[in-house]
Amino acid sequence: MRMLSRGLPLLALGICVWATPAAAQKDIGSGSFKFFFGAYGGVTVFETGAQNDKAAPMGGVELYVTARRTAVRLSVEEVISTDNLAAFSDPTSASGVRQVTFNDIRRYNLMLIAMPLQGAIQPFIGVGVGWQHLFNPFFSGTAADPEALKEEVKQRSSLGYGSGIVGVQIRTHGVALFGSYQITSAPSDDKLLVGPTHTLSGGLRFSLGGTESHSY
Repeated sequence: MRMLSRGLPLLALGICVWATPAAAQKDIGSGSFKFFFGAYGGVTVFETGAQNDKAAPMGGVELYVTARRTAVRLSVEEVISTDNLAAFSDPTSASGVRQVTFNDIRRYNLMLIAMPLQGAIQPFIGVGVGWQHLFNPFFSGTAADPEALKEEVKQRSSLGYGSGIVGVQIRTHGVALFGSYQITSAPSDDKLLVGPTHTLSGGLRFSLGGTESHSY
């Protein structure tokens, strides 16, 4: 899992380098392989076992690769939220419950997108997988083996998930304005986050060029 969380940013960087502009700007989803860089922001709602649903601002960047009516989306995003409280059952704690504080949440997403309609206004729907981890998880109280407990908290702070997304984009030559709603699957019971997360976001996509398709 640790290798996966480190590998995803490297994969994103590698694709971005590979997708350096090689052609003039093209219309989104017109039939060629085309590459777009996007930036977006919005709100993510999440929950832990020690606090109710919390809405926090988030921002992200994406690489968006289209081919006819489909696209692949690779994104990295940060949920900005400080002083969050989580908890898990711990028999070594005096109360039987170990509290944990953390700050931001970072997420990596890989999604397959379908764009059933072509036109200036273009709805889309997609499914994918992702990985997220909590920043600066810190347990409260004392522990007989602090290093072991620190590692346990770290494991509980990281998780993989499945996700779904729906949205719409309004496109012009080389640029698209888009908005979306994304939901993730709920983590297992041994994680600090509970239940699915919900994200509403909007942003812009800019053409990086593409490769012409000659036949399909």
